[in-house]
Amino acid sequence: MADAEPLLAPLGRLLTAALAGDRAQDRVTGALRREERSTETDALTGLPNRQA
Repeated sequence: MADAEPLLAPLGRLLTAALAGDRAQDRVTGALRREERSTETDALTGLPNRQA
């Protein structure tokens, strides 16, 4: 177990970076989906546009 201790800090930083990247991607994907939905509906009425 003591042999693994030096690896814990770098692995923790790697996991933190991976999770941060995943969360950033989720935010971008969500923003793109919201933008796509907003172009499919009229901003005033919320009804579908003719192109949708």
